[in-house]
Amino acid sequence: MEKRVLIAVVLSIAVMYGYSILFPPPKQLPPEQVQNSAVPLQAKSSPVKNLPLPGEVSSSVAVKTVTDAKDVTVENDVFRAEFSTMGGALKKLTLKHYKDKAGAAGKDITLIKETSQDLFSFSSEYPGFASSPVQYSASSSNISLTGSEKKSIDFSLVTPDGIQLIKRFTFSGGSYGITLDNIIQNRSTSVQDGSLLTILRNHSVKPAEEAGRYEVFGPTILSESGVTFDSIADLAKAEKTYAKSVKWTGFGDKYFLDAVMSKDNSINSVSMKDINGVLEQRISSAKISLNPGTESVISYNLYVGPKDLGILKAQGEDLERAIDLGWFAIIAKPLLHAINLFNGYLHNYGLAIILITVILKILFFPLTNKSYKSMKEMQKLQPKMQELKEKFKDD
Repeated sequence: MEKRVLIAVVLSIAVMYGYSILFPPPKQLPPEQVQNSAVPLQAKSSPVKNLPLPGEVSSSVAVKTVTDAKDVTVENDVFRAEFSTMGGALKKLTLKHYKDKAGAAGKDITLIKETSQDLFSFSSEYPGFASSPVQYSASSSNISLTGSEKKSIDFSLVTPDGIQLIKRFTFSGGSYGITLDNIIQNRSTSVQDGSLLTILRNHSVKPAEEAGRYEVFGPTILSESGVTFDSIADLAKAEKTYAKSVKWTGFGDKYFLDAVMSKDNSINSVSMKDINGVLEQRISSAKISLNPGTESVISYNLYVGPKDLGILKAQGEDLERAIDLGWFAIIAKPLLHAINLFNGYLHNYGLAIILITVILKILFFPLTNKSYKSMKEMQKLQPKMQELKEKFKDD
């Protein structure tokens, strides 16, 4: 028995190794490692600081009349994205290292692709400061970056009341993470009160194809009560709000996730509601009160990418907990770490799984061997037990 198992394992390794040589997987660039500190208890109001020159509008964000929405493209080592000046929102994002099918016929996976501004994600609203929808001007029409480079794009607007709004996205060359700084400046001569809403939108109807990918499908949030996976059906019936120690909120399927993470207590509350097949998560800041010549900066970390344990953990804020490993997480998580570790050396998940299997087989060999011996002893007793059954069959 042991010889047949050993031969089968050796042949499996040989086949997988030969396949990996003939059909090598495409190399993927490692994500940029980002470390974030833990978030303390939330503040009740957004911090405010003085502007250097009250009443003066920066030349880089001067008042402009924008009549038509324009697209801004961003490309780094891991994704290609398109943002719209309407709402300063994300309308399309394609991953560069993940394909919809294996082989040469596989195409890059597009996680977000919208044409209607009502469905753009990471859009902003400013209750009390500006009417919606917000139409910005952009500081650049496109940017590209690689490696350790960092670049930013500003979406800006000055309202008739003298409120200057700047929405600054900062990208890294090798990372799925994006930093979003929302800067609200009071350039007027009176006190201005309001708040900031950042809106994450996702289609809530499961696609008919790729059923395996959508076995897991829906919103998830990490708050004071822990990680919660809400039912889309329940959210279609009633809105749900989280208002205590929200670290992040997002929407994901089995393999991919888009999320908004708190930075310095920036998430005051999150309300979720499914309306006509679109799940909308409205992420609210604390109330903002600006005296003349002051500004407030509300920052978030954004993520759109794979549910890779190492990549999610690098984003901080316990984002890796968005992966639901169920009741067996205590066993599954170490195995997942081990598979990723071996894949880093072998560059083939098939070989990594076989290696894990062999190691587990060796670790449990004493128990398995004892079980085999017990079975053989029972087999020796079978003839005698059969004789006793025949002898006493009438009893």
